[in-house]
Amino acid sequence: MAPAPTGGARFVNPADFVICLIASGHPPRQAEAVVADLPAWQHADPLDLDYYARTVATAWLHAFWNLTNPWAKAVLNAAQQWVMHRNARVP
Repeated sequence: MAPAPTGGARFVNPADFVICLIASGHPPRQAEAVVADLPAWQHADPLDLDYYARTVATAWLHAFWNLTNPWAKAVLNAAQQWVMHRNARVP
């Protein structure tokens, strides 16, 4: 019998790609525009995206107290930028 498919949020891969784009130098708005046409992104609840951005930023901060790897620093910084971008759009 085949394993049951997981019920994870479909926006996770596009959201992780957004963080990678930001870490590579794209502004958050531009990074989100890259994935904007994906159905998983279009159907995602904006509050879920906000929560995911905060969760990733927090997880990276707690996982890497001593950020010596340049990519780890870039990803943490990118996740924090994305959180600030998403918070800026909330009235």
